[in-house]
Amino acid sequence: MFTRSKETRTVGRLITLLIFGGFVLLLTAFAAPTRALAQATQLPSIPFMMAGNLNQCESSDMITLSGQIDIFVYTRSDGSGGTHFTFRVITKAQGSTADPLNPKKYVLNDENVLDFNAPSGGSYDQTLVINHAMIRQGETTGDNISLGTGDDFMEKTTIHFTVNANGTTTATVTDLRSACM
Repeated sequence: MFTRSKETRTVGRLITLLIFGGFVLLLTAFAAPTRALAQATQLPSIPFMMAGNLNQCESSDMITLSGQIDIFVYTRSDGSGGTHFTFRVITKAQGSTADPLNPKKYVLNDENVLDFNAPSGGSYDQTLVINHAMIRQGETTGDNISLGTGDDFMEKTTIHFTVNANGTTTATVTDLRSACM
């Protein structure tokens, strides 16, 4: 595995905070009237800027990125008394390294989707999928050989659990993958 940089941990904390905010919205959604299927509520976009060693595959690149975070909330009922909720956070950013002679361009694409389903029968399930890509434009060999030989960092996380109406966990999935491509 790898050790995340301080900057990457900070981004992770921000995303965790956003997901926690989604739980708060979920609780609010249970008390609010439901909207039609496929209608999303978009929260105001959040501009951001960050700098540091953000690419796990190129440890020498000090990168400055700027972009925005868009948050969408989907709440719907199933007609049988159940509630279904999706909280989607999309982060997009662009930037470059600080090298004045040969700057490298970067693109960040990140999507976090939290699905929560509570059918009327008393069971519930939750799935969290995180897709993260830090793309260095132009190809080179990365310096983190344990994750692969490319200069683009890719990470995918899937966490799922299902609990039946008796309160017994019947399924759990935890899948964490990362690679330099």
